[in-house]
Amino acid sequence: MNSAEISDLELVGSWIGEDLSGAPGQEQALNGEGLTVHGNVLLSNGFRAFRQVDLYGAKIEGQLYCTAGQFSDPGGNAPLRLRLASIGGETALDGGFSSDGVVDLVDAKINGDLTLDGAHFSGASENGLRARSLTAHGLRWTHVSTSTSHQSDLDLLNAKVDIFQDDRQSWPAPGHLLIDGFVYGTLRGEAVDAASRRVWLNLQPLPLLPQPYKQLAKVFVDNGQDSDATQVLVEKEADMREQAEVPETVWQKQLLDLKNLLLAVLRKVVRGTLWLTIDYGYQPLRALWWIAAFVALGTYTFRRGYRMGLVIPSDHEAYETFKDNHNPPAGYQPFNSFVYSLENFVPLIELHQAGYWLPYPENSQQQNTKRSGRMLRWYLWLHILIGWIFTSILVAGMAGLIRNG
Repeated sequence: MNSAEISDLELVGSWIGEDLSGAPGQEQALNGEGLTVHGNVLLSNGFRAFRQVDLYGAKIEGQLYCTAGQFSDPGGNAPLRLRLASIGGETALDGGFSSDGVVDLVDAKINGDLTLDGAHFSGASENGLRARSLTAHGLRWTHVSTSTSHQSDLDLLNAKVDIFQDDRQSWPAPGHLLIDGFVYGTLRGEAVDAASRRVWLNLQPLPLLPQPYKQLAKVFVDNGQDSDATQVLVEKEADMREQAEVPETVWQKQLLDLKNLLLAVLRKVVRGTLWLTIDYGYQPLRALWWIAAFVALGTYTFRRGYRMGLVIPSDHEAYETFKDNHNPPAGYQPFNSFVYSLENFVPLIELHQAGYWLPYPENSQQQNTKRSGRMLRWYLWLHILIGWIFTSILVAGMAGLIRNG
């Protein structure tokens, strides 16, 4: 039926492609490349094809029903090939539909729903649904079963549907779910929460890519599930960070380029810091707890240094008075360890402490005290550096820069 033009194609209950004795049939049971059908195509209710049904590039203006149809191709081709087909209405591969290989719907356009409720896949080689770049109103993948050691694929790379419905029973085995670039407007089924969908996302082959996480989060936001959306995006960052970890084999075999190794380590450190401080930008106020902790630590450290005589006035005349009685002259800014810690930790804050006082490691004849003074000065530098980092992360998180990036 190559390039034929007909009103309807009805093969309900028909067996085509090979006789019952097992004699070899032709290459295809039905060759309908470029076929135009102005009405419906019915390959259903007892229909059996013992070779490939090839409807490559076919134009079906009505419905395509393969309900309870059985499709088989011992040659290893896709038993049902609808690549680049255009279907005007519903496409039903349900109600006992079975295939011992791949159903090929790559680049197909379906104006109605694609339904695979109760479909069954089998076969010793690759099988399942290959629907890359499919366009359809809805996709229903429910109560799908397999009876083979070779796992079935659900390949929806770059597909686009308005409604996607599935259930846990029909989820493919790990590594057999391909959904990078898959876009869907509404999610239906029994698993419509972040916890369940994280299991679903982890069925993808490695490495995991960010688009499926972002798409799922967008659907949750559109459905008013803001907390689920946030959880998915946090899990995205966690999974990306886990993938970025340096493998042990890098150190054992020393085959990784030094630049890539350093970048991998830096990426791990940065992602880990963002997770600890602001939950990848989704809880920016968490950074305030870290800032408070470091300011408290600095308060204790600088107070101890002051009592040991290791924090002195920066002004020479004030120091001359201070070294005699451990008190600054009248009118000089008194030392406050909390304010000193806060001012040095938070950039652009001027509280008249950092400029008036500084650690001075040589202000003692005892070697141990000198060593403590040097350590205090090094701690001050570290305190300032960490302060710049944490306050910058807080500001970026509040502005949404990290999350949006």
